[in-house]
Amino acid sequence: MLAPWVYAPPPDLQPSLLAKRLVQSTPVTVVKPVIPGLTTPLSHLPAILSAVFISQVIHEVGHAISAALDAVPIVSAGASFTIAIPAAFVSFPATTLQALQPYSRARIIAAGPFHNLVFWTVLLTVDWLGLANSFNRDVSDIGRVVVNIDKDSDLGSYIELGSIITKIDDVSLGSPEDIWTSYLTSISPPSPGWCVKHAELTTNPHSCCQSTTSSPLACFSSTMHHDHGCLDPVSVLTSDRHRCQVDEECPSEMLCVRPRDSANFVRIGVGDKTILWSGPKNEIYDQVEIGSRIPLLCPFWLVQHLTLFWSYLKMATLSLFLFNLLPLPYLDGTQFMQALLDMSLPEEHEEYDMNALESGDRRQRSRRDRWKERAGRSIGTVTSGLFVLSVVFALIDMR
Repeated sequence: MLAPWVYAPPPDLQPSLLAKRLVQSTPVTVVKPVIPGLTTPLSHLPAILSAVFISQVIHEVGHAISAALDAVPIVSAGASFTIAIPAAFVSFPATTLQALQPYSRARIIAAGPFHNLVFWTVLLTVDWLGLANSFNRDVSDIGRVVVNIDKDSDLGSYIELGSIITKIDDVSLGSPEDIWTSYLTSISPPSPGWCVKHAELTTNPHSCCQSTTSSPLACFSSTMHHDHGCLDPVSVLTSDRHRCQVDEECPSEMLCVRPRDSANFVRIGVGDKTILWSGPKNEIYDQVEIGSRIPLLCPFWLVQHLTLFWSYLKMATLSLFLFNLLPLPYLDGTQFMQALLDMSLPEEHEEYDMNALESGDRRQRSRRDRWKERAGRSIGTVTSGLFVLSVVFALIDMR
């Protein structure tokens, strides 16, 4: 298989030829672990740490507000840095918490995850209302904005992020309809040809027209005759040559030519320049992500970073809500589970005589405490085992 190519006028305005990789699809997983440098780019680490820290602040503020309702004093609160990883914390007197009713204790413990859930809902509401669009301008009447380009794509050397693509071949993208998707993912009708001199076509060697030959030139054929020859596709397809359907539409001694059907050329109009792509159209669709809005108040690169941070912020606060409620060691879920068990099996506070206290009732409370202890230990063990298995399967799925 011949490798596809990218043709485009480089910064010095000289034609060039660049090799391009073939894009292969990767399996999609439902849950993807976020590991900077492994599953996500290492450059995302600052955004991830910032999002997690803000989510932790929201989490700890929730604990503090709920504790204030029961007049529970705060022993310490603040932020810490462990190996350059920021973290927020708030702590309360253990004896004071244990003296509270199980319901009050459960409310204080669950307040942190609950505030994360509320914060996540607020973030989704902001997305749903489209408030960010107030600071953007819609350019769909002109074309489509380049939002992202595959990091290994050669198109990244010729198309800057934030550029506006106005045309694909002879099709204008200035429309509210999704012409980008429909054109790049479907079969297109033949486009008009280009007028070239007859001698230019016939005097050039024909070696590129052989399927086994690799050449920077491309094979062109006349639309009405059997003449064919090798021409520089950049000088033909990206120039302002006269367009035609038949030879009669060209000046004298010129032919109307098109690239051979086997040549997959796509012209990408970006501003006042044309980038020539050789390869399947759907690969452009796979490698280039487009949008319809450009920022008004800040540079496009800043919008990229803010968008990345926003996505990690939503993921981090939702993860804290779900993860902290698991009955795992050192997490809120363990204390929350204990509070729920205390609510389900409350201690009896009836008066008994000395004999009852020293015999039956004390044994009853002892059996109840042992049952709660065993239930809590069993739930924690099962949850820890399932969590470890989930991590192992996720790592295996990454391979």
